[in-house]
Amino acid sequence: FTLQRCLLIMKASNQFGFSLHHVSARRARRLPCVRTNAGFTLVELAIVITILAIAMAMAAGNVNTARAQVLNDARKLKSSLAYARSESLNRTRNVVVCASATAMDDASLKCAGAWQQGWLVFVDEDGDGSPSGGEVLRRHGALSNNVSVTAGGGVSNIEFSFRGFSDSAVEFSFCSAADPTAGRTISLASSGRVMKQPGTVDCS
Repeated sequence: FTLQRCLLIMKASNQFGFSLHHVSARRARRLPCVRTNAGFTLVELAIVITILAIAMAMAAGNVNTARAQVLNDARKLKSSLAYARSESLNRTRNVVVCASATAMDDASLKCAGAWQQGWLVFVDEDGDGSPSGGEVLRRHGALSNNVSVTAGGGVSNIEFSFRGFSDSAVEFSFCSAADPTAGRTISLASSGRVMKQPGTVDCS
């Protein structure tokens, strides 16, 4: 029985002055659109199953999206750190990576803000520890929505010497508000080597 046929049966029963409630239990069970003491009708059950399937698909999609965002953002910072080290060796100059909320604004470039707001890679030609337009090698804007980054020890500024060594050994934790179990970690050694730690981290 389709839903349309069920509705026609119920409409006809009302027109002829009798109620389907008076149909015998044996006959009622043959009508999928009639509710009996056994529980849901087939139509109602199909609707419930469809809704549950859609809800589960949406939940799985959100989890996969959160994991992809965290992994992608972790790779971006890892790439910038590796690039900064490479440039310090190639240029035989100190290269700095710093958190910057104004990384995409040439008029107000500065090392200030949280890592999830963006970061700068610049060669510190004048040795003042601050970026200027001509010193910037790479920049990155804010990360994906719901993704946050925590640097061990609250480090917001990393400097690679002309020999490629880092002035800080730091562990960065990437977390997603959409899925606390999708966290990722990258670590920077004082030797300048940067690595993505295997597996996920529970940020809850």
